[in-house]
Amino acid sequence: SLSYFEWGTLAALWLFQQAKLDVVLLEVGLGGRLDAVNIIDADVALITSIGIDHTDWLGDTREAISLEKAGIARNHRPLVCGDLDPPDVCIEFIEQLGARLLLRGRDFDIKVKNNDWDWAGLQWQFDDLPLPSLSGAHQLDNAAAVLMVSQLLGLKGINESVISSALQEVTLSGRFERISGKFEVVLDVAHNADGSRRLAETLSKIPVRGETW
Repeated sequence: SLSYFEWGTLAALWLFQQAKLDVVLLEVGLGGRLDAVNIIDADVALITSIGIDHTDWLGDTREAISLEKAGIARNHRPLVCGDLDPPDVCIEFIEQLGARLLLRGRDFDIKVKNNDWDWAGLQWQFDDLPLPSLSGAHQLDNAAAVLMVSQLLGLKGINESVISSALQEVTLSGRFERISGKFEVVLDVAHNADGSRRLAETLSKIPVRGETW
């Protein structure tokens, strides 16, 4: 029988279909290949980064985990990879499958400056974009990959003004979410080695007075 999560996924997909949405953004968990959301053949797939996580199910090496993530790729459809160092076995698998692989550093890339950044892709190029409102250098990496996805989807109304506004207004609960009060509280759902390292890096760049615990 279907699991609780599988039933929930089917219910969500049915609701999306009834709403006749223009765009549906689906997050794939547990690597990718084994996840219930992977029953959908996405117009564009995205792998943001490749780290060690869910080792009981996915394996304990980046190579093994990358192949599980690559399971979301589809023949003749684009897959964007924002990781700057994807394992060779992952690249080979995606290319053998016949998916259109777009790599950070080859097909699109960014140039970070003092208070802004430039992005260049296949046809688009944007200069002097504002830094994302989300804390952490990794959020700039995520934004770079999302811009490549946006270009591939060819969505109407996406221009430099819209992108700049989105970067400045985006919020994400539970990801370095700062709550002010008698003392500042930072909420972050980092739950693996990569996430914890990025959290530590972000904390180290924000000076605070007094004791931190």
